[in-house]
Amino acid sequence: MSLRLRQFRLVAALTPAVCIVAVALVASHTRAKEREASAWVQRTDRVLEATQELATHIVDVETGERGYVITGDERYLEPFYEGVRAGDSVTAVLRALMRVTPLQQARLDSATALRLQRRALFQRIIETRRTEGRDAAAALVARGTGKQFSDSLRGILGRLHADERRMRDRYTATAAQASRFGLVALLVSVGLALLATVVVNVLFGQLFRAEERSATQLAAQNQQLLEQNHELARQHELLERQAVELELRAAELQDTLTRLRASEETVRDAQTEMLERLAQAAEVRDDETGLHTRRVGEMAANIAAEMGLPEDEVALIRQAAPLHDVGKIGVPDAVLLKPGRLSPQEIEQMREHPAFGASILAGSDAPLTRLAEEIARAHHERWDGQGYPQGLAGADIPLAARIVTVADVFDALTNDRTYRDAMSYPEAIEYICRGAGTHFDPAVVDAFVRLGPQQRDRRPPAPSSD
Repeated sequence: MSLRLRQFRLVAALTPAVCIVAVALVASHTRAKEREASAWVQRTDRVLEATQELATHIVDVETGERGYVITGDERYLEPFYEGVRAGDSVTAVLRALMRVTPLQQARLDSATALRLQRRALFQRIIETRRTEGRDAAAALVARGTGKQFSDSLRGILGRLHADERRMRDRYTATAAQASRFGLVALLVSVGLALLATVVVNVLFGQLFRAEERSATQLAAQNQQLLEQNHELARQHELLERQAVELELRAAELQDTLTRLRASEETVRDAQTEMLERLAQAAEVRDDETGLHTRRVGEMAANIAAEMGLPEDEVALIRQAAPLHDVGKIGVPDAVLLKPGRLSPQEIEQMREHPAFGASILAGSDAPLTRLAEEIARAHHERWDGQGYPQGLAGADIPLAARIVTVADVFDALTNDRTYRDAMSYPEAIEYICRGAGTHFDPAVVDAFVRLGPQQRDRRPPAPSSD
């Protein structure tokens, strides 16, 4: 159950209790008002009784006064004095009981003054009766002064009685009004309590139904989420199995790739060895040691490195350069090993070895073999276009072939041949420099000249007896 629903249930439970407390408070207040009104009614009744009693004592005073004057009997003085004393007592009671207003205060003061004057007059009558006789006292009584005092006092008491009667009627009406108000308030409170209970119950029912619908929707959503979680878990498990399978396949592929790389390395080594042996087989016909091809390969690699070529290209040039004269396999021994100068026909036969060597190496997809093909075909081309077999010139000649041309000529000049003796290194270097721009690529010649003596003179190791 949601917090809002619990709060609403608490309000629904407290509403009747609050209404009951409100009814109790209204009833208590009404009873208090009724008790207060009843108390004032009772006090007013006592005031009315006191004014009536005071009026009776006025009569007693008058009776005693007449009897004493006529008879001279002092026994008549006893009712007079008792009436005076009772008047004083009743006046004190009136002051204590009445809710004295300024008007009532003035009336009580007037009544007290009249009573004092009446007492003084009676004292004069008594004194006159004792000293001058009955006739003199009767003359004082006959003047009507005492009667006037008594009538005035009766008038004041009548007005006080009327005031208290009106006060009593007002408090009686107030008590009745309080009773009616209490009854109406009780009925209204009960009605409001019932209405609040009904409204709260209706609202609680609506809220409960809304919460119930919300709970049903949440349950459906939770069920849907659970089903989705199960599906995701199943897919995750499937993906984990596939990942394990992929890992196994990746391991297998890695192992296969490793074996392939080892095989490629073996094939590459075998290919390199085969090409080297092919170059040696071609060279050994006019160079028994076969070191010319190796020296050309090392020299060409050093020049390429000096020119700033990448290391992998330098390595390819080192391996492909020894195959530059592989086409000499197709040149007859009589031409290839002839100790003297060649005839024009023999020269043409000799010039066929670049194309023949390229044809031997053609058709391969291996980078080393393709580079060796370019070098074999173009290593006798000249920078000025006067070379063979295609008469290429300048940048049309492959760079590797231009590099091998310088290395091949330099090594040929510095080693003995059947038809001439070897040049010294300075002579050979001077020959190379004179050919820059005609026979050789000037950039290649510059790199060759920048090589130190150790790089130009470095000799490769002799081939093994195998």
